[in-house]
Amino acid sequence: MDTPQRSLTDGELRVLALVQDLYGDLNQPSDVVFTGAEAILFVRDARGTTGLLVNLALLSDLLASGETVESIRRDWLTPHAAR
Repeated sequence: MDTPQRSLTDGELRVLALVQDLYGDLNQPSDVVFTGAEAILFVRDARGTTGLLVNLALLSDLLASGETVESIRRDWLTPHAAR
């Protein structure tokens, strides 16, 4: 079954850039899975291990509503956030 595709929004690309900054450029727009309005990325680290699922659309919305980059990194993009 094919997954519907669309272009990432500017906000989603901003979140993807944060992911790439933390985990490397193994994480690419072509890795994003779209489910309805959501843009989901199974984040891979430098070893290629997947350990974090990130909803780019949700985090983009949080940034747009005033969340800081630092809080997104701390609360959503670090291993402890996956607890």
